[in-house]
Amino acid sequence: MLYQELTHSLVHRLSHLVAWIVALFHVGLLCIFLFLVWFFRIDSGQLLLHLQTVAQYFHLVKTWQVLAFCGVSGSTILFFYVWLWRKIYWSLARPFKMRDEWNADLRRIEDMLHDAEAQMKKAGAPAMVEQFYSRPRTAELTSLKEEWTMGSFAARFNRYHTPELIWARHNPADIKRADFSVYGNDFSFLCDVEITSLWSTPTVPNPKGYEDFSPYPVWPDRDNPEVLHVDIDQPPKVQPYARLERVIEAHLRDEYPVYWLVIWDNDHAVCHPNLDELAQLVRRILETKRKGGALPARLQQVWLFDENDAKPRQVQFGK
Repeated sequence: MLYQELTHSLVHRLSHLVAWIVALFHVGLLCIFLFLVWFFRIDSGQLLLHLQTVAQYFHLVKTWQVLAFCGVSGSTILFFYVWLWRKIYWSLARPFKMRDEWNADLRRIEDMLHDAEAQMKKAGAPAMVEQFYSRPRTAELTSLKEEWTMGSFAARFNRYHTPELIWARHNPADIKRADFSVYGNDFSFLCDVEITSLWSTPTVPNPKGYEDFSPYPVWPDRDNPEVLHVDIDQPPKVQPYARLERVIEAHLRDEYPVYWLVIWDNDHAVCHPNLDELAQLVRRILETKRKGGALPARLQQVWLFDENDAKPRQVQFGK
C-alpha cells in the first residue's frame, strides 16, 4: 500500500509539473517578445509595420480576409489557440492524471488475495464455514468471497498465461459492469471479470449450516466438536453440479461490456479436481444457449478453477 500511495503522489505531482511547464512556456515567449521590443527600441508604428511585413511574406493577409469572410474573428482564433494548447497539455498529462485519479482505487490482486486470506484466518475456519453456509449472507461476506476468488484465479492464471492479471478494481454492485475490472502490470486495461462459484445443492429446504449442504453424511468429532467427519464412501444425496445451469444463466449479462466469466468449483458432491469434466458440462450448456440465441455476444471467455488444481481451464465454445 505504501508503494501505491507513493506512486499516486508522484504522478499527481508530475501532472502539475506538466501544467506549469506549459504555462511557463507561454510566459517565456511573452518575456522574450517584450525583451526584443525593448532591446531594439521598436515603437508601436514600427512593430505594426513588421507585423504587416511578416503577414505579407506568409500571405497571411489573404488568409485573414478569407477567414473574416467566413465569419472567423480574432477572438475565435484566440479561443482555438487556447483550446489547442489545452489539448496538448491533456495529451501530455493524461497518462499521469488518469493513472492517479481513475486508478486510485486499483489494488494489486496479490494483495487482495492476501488480505482476504488474512481476514479468513483471523475469523477462524469454523466461523468462516458457518458464514459461508448460512443465509442470508452479508454484503461484506460476499465482497470477501469475491476478492478471494478473484485472487485465487489470478494466481493460477498468471502461472500459465499472459498478459498477467496484476491490478483490479472491485466494481460497485449498482453499476452495469462485471465484478472486477482487471489491468496489467503497466495499468493497461485487460478485461472485466464476473465471479461466481458452484456450491453443493442443499439437502433440506431451509439450510442453516454445512451439515445441510453436505452431499454426504457428516457428524462432529467426539473430542473436538468443531471438526466434522464426512462419510464419502456413501453415495451423494444430491446430484453433482445440479445447479450448474442456473448459476451460469444468472451470470449471462447483455448489459455488461465485454467480460470474462470465472467459476470456482466448490461442489462437494464430486471428487476434486474435476475441471475437465466440468468444462465439458459448461461447454454443452453454453452451446445450447448459443443455438437458442440466449448467449450474450459480450461474453468473451469462460474460465474454471479449483483449489486442488494448479491450472485453470478455459471453456471453448462457439460465439
